[in-house]
Order: sequence, then structure tokens, then C-alpha cells
Amino acid sequence: MRKTHRFDIVFFAPRTFDRHDINHFPFLFLSVIFIFYFLRTMESERLNSMSEMSVQGFYTSKPDSLSIMKKDIFEGKIENPRTQDLDRFGFYQVTMYAILSIPLLFSAGFALLYVFTAGEVKYRCLVPECENSSNTVFNPPWILDSAPKVDGTLATCTRYVINENSGTCSSVSFKNITRNCDAWFYDPNERTILNEWNFTCDNNRWKLTLVGTINNVGQLVGLTFAGYISDKYGRRTILTGATFISGISGLIHSFSVNYWMFVAFEFMDAVAGAGIYSAGFILGMELTGAKNRVLGNTITNCMFAFGEIILGLIAMWLRSWRTLLRVIYGPALLAIFLPYTIPESVR
Repeated sequence: MRKTHRFDIVFFAPRTFDRHDINHFPFLFLSVIFIFYFLRTMESERLNSMSEMSVQGFYTSKPDSLSIMKKDIFEGKIENPRTQDLDRFGFYQVTMYAILSIPLLFSAGFALLYVFTAGEVKYRCLVPECENSSNTVFNPPWILDSAPKVDGTLATCTRYVINENSGTCSSVSFKNITRNCDAWFYDPNERTILNEWNFTCDNNRWKLTLVGTINNVGQLVGLTFAGYISDKYGRRTILTGATFISGISGLIHSFSVNYWMFVAFEFMDAVAGAGIYSAGFILGMELTGAKNRVLGNTITNCMFAFGEIILGLIAMWLRSWRTLLRVIYGPALLAIFLPYTIPESVR
């Protein structure tokens, strides 16, 4: 009987996918990009046409009618045709928000991924007199007698001394004498930087905590410059650049060979990704009129929350920190196509 994976749920993906279907993906992707570009062009032409018709209507009216119309618009009795058109939340706005939602989802993953890459892993002391580090189980029958209990749980940094080096152990094989652990055995179902570089016990806990601190400092530094860059070069520019650079940095991050390389790229990831959400938020607000800004604000904030949910679900499935980094940051390279699908911010 096939062993069922703990996340083998039918609604995640159908089982009829053929690996040869991937050959059609580039054509479908380019077709979607062309459709979005065509819709944006048509919408811009329609807005310009409405504006010209409105201005022409003003100047071809009789003087008395023109004065009355201007007065009514100023006093709010009737709406300016251009303003009324901009207040719409139609198909164009829905399409643009759908595209903007993608980098907003990424920004949530970029900001909180360190929680899983530097997370805790279950581990215990390795007893070399009783087991082999390359061929053992996490909970052998004698494990509860191999170490003292601290706050009701088995100690992870000290263990009892063995009576004899027989290669096999039982509950009576240990003396009531403790010693510090020289090696550890980790839960084989999870892999973070803790078991990658043996950050066990209290003397190494600061290294795990430092990762979150570096991430938050990087976001602070990135936000400091993100506003200036977006005002000078445009919010679409920083949205595209920040997402793309974050993708490259995150992929390099996943190949870290030691702790300090990991921390350095954690800082770079945070600096690059800090401006994604603010740029996407402002672009979204500029696409809507005053009447629909609450709706646009709600959509933007929900996308960040959905990104956090998606990150948690992916982290439940992928228990290796290197694989998790590549899955989260890899799709961000597609941000290079954003300038062809969304308009630039008004500056």
C-alpha cells in the first residue's frame, strides 16, 4: 500500500498533471502578458477620449450654460465627467490589482521567512556508546533514562554516563552521573540552520536570535532609502527592482556555506525587499478614485495577510531551509516583466 504523505490533500493539486505540459507554459505566459498590455493601452485611450470630450463639451456650450455647469461642479451638485470615470473600479482596476498582488504576496514571505529558516528543531544528546549517529532512531526505548529532566522535559545539553560500552543499552545502563553532551541527534523531518551548524544549547541561542534582529535592521535601512528612490525614479521602478533583486539575493542566500554568509544575505534580502509593499500599496491607491480607496486599501492589506498564510503552508510542506528559500525567492525573478503590465506612478 502506498504510504500517504501527511499533506497529500486532493485540493492542492490534481494528480493528472503531465510533465510534458510544461512545454506550453512559456507560450501561455507571453499570451497573458500581451493581453494585459493590450487592456492597459485600450483603457488609456478611452480615458484620453473621455477627457477630450469633456473639455470640448465645456467650450462648445453657451456661455450661460457653461457658467452654470462649472458652478454646479464646483459646488458638488454634479460630478465632473473625468472624475466620475476615475472613480470607477472596473475590469482594468481589477486586472491591475491582480498583478500588483503578486509582489505583495512575495513581500510577506520575504519579511517573515527567517522565522522558519532559523527556527527551533527537536534534538537530543547523542549517546555514542549506545547508538550510531548515521543509523539510529530519534526515540529509542532507553531514551527517557539517558538524561535528566529539566522542567518536565528531557535535557538536551547534558546526559547520564553509561555503565559500560557494550554497543547496546537499556534502562539500567546509565549511572546517576551527568556529563555535557558532545554530539546531538536531530529530528530527521526538519532542517534549519540550527542543525545545519549545530547551534544547540544556550551558548548558541544568540546566533538564532541575531537572524531576526538583522532582518528587522535591514528592513529599517531599506525603508529609509525606498521612499527617496521611489519619488525620484518611480514606484513601478522600485517595485520591479526590489522584487527582482530580492529574488537574486534570496537564491544566493540558499547556498550559504557558513553562518556569517547566511546573516549577510539575510540583511541584503531585508534591505532589498523593504520597499516592495509601500511601492505596491501606493501604486494601488493611485489606480482608484476617492470613493474606492477603502476597497483598494483592504485588498492590498489582505494580500500581505494571504502571503503570510501561503508562507506557513509552504513551510509545513518543505522542511528544509535551503529548499524553502529557493521556492519563495525563485518566482520573484519574474518581476522583470512588471514594467510591461502595470503603469508607472504619477510623479
